[in-house]
Order: sequence, then C-alpha cells, then structure tokens
Amino acid sequence: AFEELAELVSRPEFAQRDEQEQHLAFDALTEIGGLRSVRVLTEITERRAGFFKRKQIEQLKQNAYNWLMQLKRKKR
Repeated sequence: AFEELAELVSRPEFAQRDEQEQHLAFDALTEIGGLRSVRVLTEITERRAGFFKRKQIEQLKQNAYNWLMQLKRKKR
C-alpha cells in the first residue's frame, strides 16, 4: 500500500487535487510508511514549479513540508 500511495502523491497531477485530498493522502502515507515517507515528501518539497500551475505546485510543496515537520516531531 505504501508504494502505491508514494506513486500517487509523486505524480505531477496530484498537485491539482484539492487540499483536503492532499492532506488525507499525506496522512495515510505517513501513517503507513512512517520514516519511509520522508524520502517521498522530501522529493516533493524539492520539486521545481514551472510557469503553469505554479500556485498548485507551491501549495503541494508546502503541504509536504508540513507533513515532514509532523514526522520530525513524532520522532522526538
């Protein structure tokens, strides 16, 4: 299940999903994958936004960053 979720959130079109759907997907990813999800979330935060859909990509990156910070807090 983790691999499928990681593939889903890594797809470029995932940025077009609404924020609630992104939230639920990242929640499931981190619950199932735990620290394995760090790599996936980090890759998303480092993604470059093109000219088109910049706002969506930036929002996706911010959401991924927020989940990374939650994982960091859980680890402590």
